[in-house]
Amino acid sequence: TNIMVICLADLYDAGARKLAVAGLGALGCCPSQLRGYKSENGTCIGWLNDLAMDFNDHLRPQLFSLADTLPNVTFAYQNLFTPVLDAIKNPASFG
Repeated sequence: TNIMVICLADLYDAGARKLAVAGLGALGCCPSQLRGYKSENGTCIGWLNDLAMDFNDHLRPQLFSLADTLPNVTFAYQNLFTPVLDAIKNPASFG
């Protein structure tokens, strides 16, 4: 996440003041990962999802901390993990 914070600071230095940042989705449920790690019965790879959640858990506080140090910046954080996982686990709900 430190590299992302540096990139966001670079965008700020270039004049950006309103930035949207999306967290990681459920990486352990991606078809490429299911094939690559030979998932049993198509179930998500738990440790990959854990890594994505851990990344997201560290990203949000760093965004808010960075916002405190940069005048006039606004960050919007979008949680992708929960909606992506919900769509995977309940596809009928989404048509």
